[in-house]
Amino acid sequence: MNVMKKTIYILLLSLLTAVPCVAQQQVLNHISNEYILEANELKAVTAVNQLKNTIYNKQFGESHPAQVEEINERTAYFKIFSKKNASSAEEGLLKVWHLKNAGSTTPIEEIVNSFYKILRIDDNPADYIIDYAKDSTIDGGFFFNKKHNGIYIYTKSRLTKNFLYAYVEIHLTPEQKIAFAKDFILKTKFK
Repeated sequence: MNVMKKTIYILLLSLLTAVPCVAQQQVLNHISNEYILEANELKAVTAVNQLKNTIYNKQFGESHPAQVEEINERTAYFKIFSKKNASSAEEGLLKVWHLKNAGSTTPIEEIVNSFYKILRIDDNPADYIIDYAKDSTIDGGFFFNKKHNGIYIYTKSRLTKNFLYAYVEIHLTPEQKIAFAKDFILKTKFK
């Protein structure tokens, strides 16, 4: 493993463990995003698992094999909606962590690619899509397996270096997932 890879892995570990995470009720105090509404926060494990099962069942015809056992102070869950077309929206589940002032100068491409390499494990790289969305205030990237419902989204403020990690479970086509992830990133505003 070369020095650059070691540096990236150390950065990722520090982001996930050493940086203080904001409690679930406080996520919306630090970011705004029209997909994340306070009224749609899921605070009960049964509500989270029910939505997980509904989404998973649409693709695989059964309940999700990995159920949430607890909602801790580092994680918030929200019911979200993505417009599929002019007359319908798809329901999804958002799991989100906010990291305040992580201070990282690592480019979003390196962050996303590092998480991709860790989380992809032994899956076929051809099954995945990785892409990015940026504007003058935000850097964001995402990846997903075309055969599954999950989208991993990473967003970093250019101004404050605050960081938002989101995992979205939603039953969309790959093209719809790309459009959703880019829209989600560009609609994220750090306060």
